[in-house]
Amino acid sequence: MSIEILNHGFLDIDFSSIFADKIDFHEVDTSKMPLSKTHDNLFNNINCKIFQKFIEKDDIVNFDIIEKKLPLIVEYVSVIKQYQGSINATHVDKFYKLSDKKNKHPVRLNVFLTDWSFGQTVMTPKKTFTHWKKGEYCLWNNTVEHMAINFSVDIKVTMQFSGYLK
Repeated sequence: MSIEILNHGFLDIDFSSIFADKIDFHEVDTSKMPLSKTHDNLFNNINCKIFQKFIEKDDIVNFDIIEKKLPLIVEYVSVIKQYQGSINATHVDKFYKLSDKKNKHPVRLNVFLTDWSFGQTVMTPKKTFTHWKKGEYCLWNNTVEHMAINFSVDIKVTMQFSGYLK
Protein backbone atom coordinates (compact mmCIF):
# COMPACT_ATOMS: atom_id res chain seq x y z
CA MET A 1 0.00 0.00 0.00
CA SER A 2 1.90 3.07 -1.18
CA ILE A 3 -0.64 5.84 -1.21
CA GLU A 4 0.46 9.40 -0.56
CA ILE A 5 -2.43 11.40 0.88
CA LEU A 6 -5.54 9.30 1.36
CA ASN A 7 -7.84 12.20 2.10
CA HIS A 8 -8.05 15.71 3.44
CA GLY A 9 -11.02 17.78 4.44
CA PHE A 10 -12.84 19.44 7.34
CA LEU A 11 -14.46 18.00 10.48
CA ASP A 12 -17.41 19.96 11.85
CA ILE A 13 -16.58 19.30 15.50
CA ASP A 14 -16.15 21.74 18.38
CA PHE A 15 -12.66 20.64 19.41
CA SER A 16 -12.44 23.29 22.15
CA SER A 17 -14.72 21.32 24.46
CA ILE A 18 -13.96 17.65 23.79
CA PHE A 19 -11.50 17.02 26.61
CA ALA A 20 -12.72 16.06 30.06
CA ASP A 21 -9.55 17.45 31.65
CA LYS A 22 -6.76 19.86 30.77
CA ILE A 23 -4.08 18.21 28.63
CA ASP A 24 -0.76 17.70 30.42
CA PHE A 25 1.85 17.50 27.64
CA HIS A 26 5.26 15.89 28.00
CA GLU A 27 8.31 16.32 25.80
CA VAL A 28 9.08 13.41 23.47
CA ASP A 29 12.66 12.16 23.22
CA THR A 30 13.18 12.70 19.49
CA SER A 31 16.54 10.90 19.50
CA LYS A 32 14.57 7.61 19.59
CA MET A 33 12.19 8.50 16.77
CA PRO A 34 12.39 6.64 13.45
CA LEU A 35 14.22 8.85 11.00
CA SER A 36 13.91 9.36 7.30
CA LYS A 37 16.40 7.25 5.37
CA THR A 38 18.18 10.45 4.29
CA HIS A 39 18.31 12.29 7.63
CA ASP A 40 20.06 9.93 10.05
CA ASN A 41 21.24 12.52 12.61
CA LEU A 42 18.83 15.35 11.90
CA PHE A 43 16.92 15.26 15.19
CA ASN A 44 20.11 15.80 17.15
CA ASN A 45 21.14 18.87 15.16
CA ILE A 46 18.00 21.03 15.06
CA ASN A 47 15.35 22.41 17.39
CA CYS A 48 13.02 19.45 17.20
CA LYS A 49 11.04 19.41 20.41
CA ILE A 50 7.69 17.66 20.30
CA PHE A 51 5.24 17.85 23.17
CA GLN A 52 2.75 15.02 23.00
CA LYS A 53 -0.01 13.54 25.13
CA PHE A 54 -1.74 10.22 24.47
CA ILE A 55 -5.41 10.44 25.42
CA GLU A 56 -7.73 7.61 26.34
CA LYS A 57 -10.82 7.56 24.15
CA ASP A 58 -12.95 7.55 27.31
CA ASP A 59 -11.44 10.92 28.28
CA ILE A 60 -12.78 12.58 25.11
CA VAL A 61 -16.27 14.00 25.50
CA ASN A 62 -18.69 12.41 22.99
CA PHE A 63 -15.96 10.26 21.43
CA ASP A 64 -18.52 7.87 19.92
CA ILE A 65 -20.14 10.77 18.02
CA ILE A 66 -16.74 12.05 16.85
CA GLU A 67 -15.63 8.60 15.66
CA LYS A 68 -18.77 8.29 13.50
CA LYS A 69 -17.64 11.40 11.59
CA LEU A 70 -14.18 9.96 10.95
CA PRO A 71 -13.23 7.74 8.00
CA LEU A 72 -11.37 5.36 10.31
CA ILE A 73 -11.82 3.02 13.24
CA VAL A 74 -9.77 4.72 15.95
CA GLU A 75 -7.34 2.64 18.00
CA TYR A 76 -5.66 5.52 19.86
CA VAL A 77 -5.53 9.31 20.06
CA SER A 78 -2.80 11.82 20.82
CA VAL A 79 -2.38 15.58 20.80
CA ILE A 80 0.85 17.32 19.78
CA LYS A 81 1.82 20.86 20.69
CA GLN A 82 4.52 22.38 18.48
CA TYR A 83 6.08 25.54 19.87
CA GLN A 84 7.35 28.50 17.90
CA GLY A 85 10.75 28.00 16.24
CA SER A 86 10.41 24.21 16.18
CA ILE A 87 10.84 21.67 13.41
CA ASN A 88 9.32 18.18 13.45
CA ALA A 89 11.93 16.79 11.06
CA THR A 90 11.22 14.52 8.10
CA HIS A 91 10.02 11.11 9.28
CA VAL A 92 7.63 8.24 8.61
CA ASP A 93 5.12 7.24 11.30
CA LYS A 94 5.76 3.72 12.59
CA PHE A 95 2.49 3.20 14.52
CA TYR A 96 4.25 1.29 17.32
CA LYS A 97 1.00 0.89 19.26
CA LEU A 98 -0.46 -1.01 16.29
CA SER A 99 2.54 -3.21 15.52
CA ASP A 100 0.77 -6.33 16.86
CA LYS A 101 -1.78 -6.19 14.03
CA LYS A 102 0.37 -7.51 11.19
CA ASN A 103 -2.09 -7.79 8.29
CA LYS A 104 -3.66 -4.37 8.65
CA HIS A 105 -2.56 -1.08 7.14
CA PRO A 106 -2.66 1.72 9.73
CA VAL A 107 -3.58 5.30 8.91
CA ARG A 108 -3.34 8.56 10.81
CA LEU A 109 -5.83 11.40 10.64
CA ASN A 110 -4.09 14.62 11.67
CA VAL A 111 -6.58 17.36 12.72
CA PHE A 112 -5.47 20.95 13.14
CA LEU A 113 -6.78 22.26 16.48
CA THR A 114 -5.52 25.79 15.81
CA ASP A 115 -5.94 28.02 12.78
CA TRP A 116 -2.91 28.36 10.50
CA SER A 117 -0.49 31.15 11.27
CA PHE A 118 2.14 32.52 8.86
CA GLY A 119 5.28 30.41 9.27
CA GLN A 120 3.51 27.08 9.88
CA THR A 121 3.78 24.29 7.31
CA VAL A 122 3.11 20.55 7.14
CA MET A 123 4.72 18.85 4.13
CA THR A 124 4.77 15.51 2.36
CA PRO A 125 6.67 14.82 -0.87
CA LYS A 126 3.48 15.45 -2.90
CA LYS A 127 1.50 18.01 -0.89
CA THR A 128 2.19 21.04 1.28
CA PHE A 129 -0.43 22.10 3.84
CA THR A 130 -0.79 25.78 4.76
CA HIS A 131 -3.66 28.21 5.40
CA TRP A 132 -5.68 25.59 7.30
CA LYS A 133 -8.60 26.35 9.58
CA LYS A 134 -9.19 24.68 12.93
CA GLY A 135 -10.93 21.37 12.17
CA GLU A 136 -9.24 20.69 8.82
CA TYR A 137 -7.45 17.37 8.56
CA CYS A 138 -5.13 15.29 6.44
CA LEU A 139 -5.09 11.50 6.39
CA TRP A 140 -2.14 9.34 5.40
CA ASN A 141 -0.83 5.82 5.83
CA ASN A 142 2.39 4.42 7.27
CA THR A 143 4.42 5.00 4.10
CA VAL A 144 4.12 8.79 3.90
CA GLU A 145 7.24 10.76 4.71
CA HIS A 146 6.26 14.09 6.29
CA MET A 147 7.48 17.00 8.39
CA ALA A 148 6.13 20.06 10.20
CA ILE A 149 7.65 23.49 10.74
CA ASN A 150 6.47 26.15 13.14
CA PHE A 151 8.36 29.37 12.51
CA SER A 152 5.29 31.44 13.41
CA VAL A 153 4.58 33.51 16.50
CA ASP A 154 1.84 31.05 17.58
CA ILE A 155 1.77 27.52 19.00
CA LYS A 156 0.47 24.86 16.58
CA VAL A 157 -1.70 22.12 18.10
CA THR A 158 -2.82 18.98 16.27
CA MET A 159 -4.77 15.88 17.27
CA GLN A 160 -3.88 12.52 15.78
CA PHE A 161 -6.44 9.75 15.41
CA SER A 162 -4.63 6.51 14.57
CA GLY A 163 -6.31 3.32 13.39
CA TYR A 164 -7.65 1.62 10.26
CA LEU A 165 -9.89 2.76 7.41
CA LYS A 166 -13.56 1.82 7.81
